[in-house]
Amino acid sequence: MIPSGSLVTASLAGRAGEVKGLLELAVAAVLLSPRSAPVAAIALIVLLVAMCPANVRAALAGLTMGAKSASPLRPRTAIQVAFLVAAATAI
Repeated sequence: MIPSGSLVTASLAGRAGEVKGLLELAVAAVLLSPRSAPVAAIALIVLLVAMCPANVRAALAGLTMGAKSASPLRPRTAIQVAFLVAAATAI
């Protein structure tokens, strides 16, 4: 899912799903604190928007991650929009 010509190394590209998951968990943990929730919500919005091109590319190209194929574009986009709206409510 990492575009060619990216500054990301091959070893990191192979672990992109793990890195993305860890970032999402870290932001979710920070969202639990009322004091830091607005900052975490903004970070989550930035993260989701930054990952959007890779998600679209994966869906349209039919890429696989291990043995799993990428989910179709419409459900993936709907879920991402729902997460963006939920994050925006925490600001």
